[in-house]
Amino acid sequence: NESAPKASKQLNKPASSALKGFNRKSISFNLSSAGNAVVTILNSDGAEVATLRADNAQPGFNTLRWNGENVPSGRYLVRIDHNGSVSGKNAVLK
Repeated sequence: NESAPKASKQLNKPASSALKGFNRKSISFNLSSAGNAVVTILNSDGAEVATLRADNAQPGFNTLRWNGENVPSGRYLVRIDHNGSVSGKNAVLK
């Protein structure tokens, strides 16, 4: 009898960031530690709409300003790369 291999411990780092707000003027997120954060907005087709960077962002609540006035309403994926971990969340732009 062969037994199934045991599941390995977590391979991915837990997300160190979380999206808190998304509108046409700003993107807000929480960080668990200091470091650089790159926020990428992707449309429903996976095309990159915008990339924003926060160098030396501090832990806690952070806000980046952006101009989304010419971006159509709809569903987007907001991806946050921070200290080697990536988190993503679907968001609606009205």
